[in-house]
Amino acid sequence: MKTRKSALLAFFMILLFVFPAWAAQLNGKLTVEDGSFFCMGAPYPMGSCVALSAGSDGGILLGQHQPFVLDPDEPHPAGWNGPGSQAGTGYSGTPTSPSNILNPFSFFGTPTYIGTNPISYQSGETHPAPTADVDGTGNLHLEISAWEVMWNGSAFEQGPRPGGLFVLAEGTLDLATGSYSINWPSKIKGGPFGGVTGYWLLVGHFEPAPLMAGVLAEPLTLNVKSQGNGFTVSIELQDTDGSLVPAANIADGVMITSVGAVTFSEGAVVENVADRIIRDQADPANHVATPNGIDELAVAFDDPATGSRQDVIGAASQLPDGSIVDVCVKGSATDAIGTLRPFEACSSITILNKGNR
Repeated sequence: MKTRKSALLAFFMILLFVFPAWAAQLNGKLTVEDGSFFCMGAPYPMGSCVALSAGSDGGILLGQHQPFVLDPDEPHPAGWNGPGSQAGTGYSGTPTSPSNILNPFSFFGTPTYIGTNPISYQSGETHPAPTADVDGTGNLHLEISAWEVMWNGSAFEQGPRPGGLFVLAEGTLDLATGSYSINWPSKIKGGPFGGVTGYWLLVGHFEPAPLMAGVLAEPLTLNVKSQGNGFTVSIELQDTDGSLVPAANIADGVMITSVGAVTFSEGAVVENVADRIIRDQADPANHVATPNGIDELAVAFDDPATGSRQDVIGAASQLPDGSIVDVCVKGSATDAIGTLRPFEACSSITILNKGNR
C-alpha cells in the first residue's frame, strides 16, 4: 500500500507542476464510509440528518448504473394516470430489487433506498452512469444526476440540482491517499417533497479498478522431480476500456499468490526483478490470450531466496499425476493517467508426478 501511495503521489505531483491545468477521468469506485450523511432542509450537521453506510457494492461504481427496481417498473412523471397524479408516486413500499450502493436507511421511521437509475422513476428522463474527474490540485467533480431516492412508495431525483437543472457535484480528492469528500444540494421537483432541498455528503476513498490481465505460466508441464529453479510468467495488460497498458508500466514485485488450492502468504513468492524481459511484440500464436500486438513482460521466479520453481513444485507435490492446476499471480501497473492499479490473473499448468498416481 505504501508503494502505491508513493507512486500515485509522485505522478500527480509531476503533473501538477508541469501541467497545472490537467484533469483526469477516474476509473474505479468511490467508497462510502463513516462520515457520510443525508440531510433534509439544511446541510450537515444543521438539517434533519441520517448517517449513510455502504451496501454490498461498497459505494459508487464509476461508469456503471446501480439501479433499484420499483413495482410497477415504469416511470410516473407528473400527470401520470394514477392517484393524485403526483410525480414519482404510486409505487409499492419497497423496491422489488434494491441497489447495492448504500444500505437502506431509516428516514422519519421509513426505510429509504438509493439507486443510480438510467431512467428516473420520478421524471422519466434518462441519466448517464456516474463519472468523476480530478484536476492537479485535487478538485473532484462528479456527474451523478442518476442519483434517485425511493421513500414510502415515492421516488424522487436527488442528483446535484441547486435550482432548475442538474449540475456536477464538487468536492476534493487527496492525490496521495485517495481519500475524498463530496457534497451537493438537490431541490426536489414535484411529488410529496416538492420544493424541499436534500443535502448529501459522501466521504470515503477512491479505489482504482483492476486492470485486465492475460498471463501464461511456463513450463506448461511441470515435473515435480525436476531440480531447476526457473519458472516464468508472461503478462499482458489492458484497461477496462480496451486500451493497451505497456509492459514497462508493470511495477516491480509481481508475486505468485496460489498454486491450485495452496495459497502463499503475501510476498512469499516474488519475481526476480533482475531477470525481467520485455518482449516488444506478442507471439504470433497469441498464447497469452489477449489481443495480439501487445508487448508483454516475462517475469522470472528463479531465485530460491525470493521464489522459484521449487516453491511451485512444493505446492503441487501431493497432486495426482496429470493434474491441471491454476498458477495465480498478482501485481500492479500504472495506467494512462499514471494511477497505480492492481491486476490478478491465473494460468493453467499440468503436473507430472509419476510417484503419485
